Amino acid sequence: MSRPWHPNKEIEAAVAYAESLGWRWRKAHGHAWGRLLCPRNDRDGCQLSVWSTPKNPRGITRIVVAGDSIFLGNYYIEGGGNRDFLGYAVNWLLDRPNLLQGIGPRPLTEFRLTLTKMQRSEIRWLLLAALPGAVLLFGGLVWLVRRK
Repeated sequence: MSRPWHPNKEIEAAVAYAESLGWRWRKAHGHAWGRLLCPRNDRDGCQLSVWSTPKNPRGITRIVVAGDSIFLGNYYIEGGGNRDFLGYAVNWLLDRPNLLQGIGPRPLTEFRLTLTKMQRSEIRWLLLAALPGAVLLFGGLVWLVRRK
């Protein structure tokens, strides 16, 4: 099945490269231009959607990239200004400049280190056993070398 050319030359080049590695293109429905199916033909096979900018875009395309979404979970949303970041990011994505007024640097009023129970246990063992043990071991080695 021959596929149509993508109007964006960078996306077309990426799709052609994927096809050269064995990926297959399949027509998609909705806003997606197509789907790329990986060479694995089993149930665990992967796929990527190829999206396209509409013919009449109503402004600029915006994207917010974060390393992960853990900071938006129920446990972390209240700490460190995460809720503010989420609200400002959504307002910026929706191009609501009137709701972005007054954003500026704020002085830190609280220094909090959020650790899980396992992380606290690991730090406790490091500070109470590993570091003093390393000092004792190093001291013992120095003593042995000087004794000879």
